[in-house]
Amino acid sequence: MNEKNSKAKIIFSIDTELAWARIHHRNLEDYTELLGEYRNAVDWLLESFEEYDIQATWAVVGHLFLDHCEEPTHPDITRPDYDWVDGDWYQYDPCSNHKDAPFFYAPDIIEKIRENRIDHEIGSHSFAHINFSDSGCSYDAAFDDLAMCQKLSKEVNNSQMESFVFPQDKVGNLEALSDAGFKVYRGAGIYDDIRASSKIRKLFHTLGVCLGLPNEPVSITKNLGLYNLPLSNHYRLERPSVLTNPYSFVPLFSKYLSVKNSIRRAIKMRKIAHIGLHPIDFGLNSEKYRNHFKKILEFISKSRSNNEIDVMTMSDAVDH
Repeated sequence: MNEKNSKAKIIFSIDTELAWARIHHRNLEDYTELLGEYRNAVDWLLESFEEYDIQATWAVVGHLFLDHCEEPTHPDITRPDYDWVDGDWYQYDPCSNHKDAPFFYAPDIIEKIRENRIDHEIGSHSFAHINFSDSGCSYDAAFDDLAMCQKLSKEVNNSQMESFVFPQDKVGNLEALSDAGFKVYRGAGIYDDIRASSKIRKLFHTLGVCLGLPNEPVSITKNLGLYNLPLSNHYRLERPSVLTNPYSFVPLFSKYLSVKNSIRRAIKMRKIAHIGLHPIDFGLNSEKYRNHFKKILEFISKSRSNNEIDVMTMSDAVDH
């Protein structure tokens, strides 16, 4: 993409994962109420994007494509071998169906995205939300996970996925990603630096968000034959507020203002604002958060009408 002669680009990528993001890290029972509103949140996002004619890349956990599964649990998939996991990675798979275990299967969500009037992209967020960067994730474990995603996409959508969002934005096993036929992935961008930085640096970044300061826009790079389209902003509700996560204490208006100012900066520099979302944030008790997000969409729509930006999916961005 020739950024000197182009408009700014706005990209939304949406981590669509339901229970799979939490079963190995948190007590799932603590999230039952939030997950129960997940489908309503997806509906609201689809309606909001449709209202403003805005595309997004929905990065979906592959297991959600399934209507059901049975024991033995996915025997053809090589398991990762993590030091921090006791037992099989699929030990929490209910081996059930979407009616009895709707937090683990979601073919209805896939269908809604696919049938929506807006031409959204359906990308991948892995098959079972494994950590690709951990040393316990071998090439075979990564490739089998990714190959299953492609298999399901061809069966359900009659197409191969091109875009990939790493679980927890932990990038790894790029060779397997390329071999599985993906073209572009979402790099962690500034958040990779923040994750590895000191507590003081994390605090200063959080204070910047509190003041509504923008994150820098991003550019597309190439890595091992793949395009890296890094995040510029995570737009998260983050609840409950906990001391280990300072971002959870940032006022909602400040989060909104930081994203809006990041888009303004991308417009000024004719670069990319890549904004990451999670549907779970738009569910239970999220009215103010939703209202702020609607203002972001309205700002994007007006900027597009002024011929200042283009809105596109991840795969479209690397084709321009």
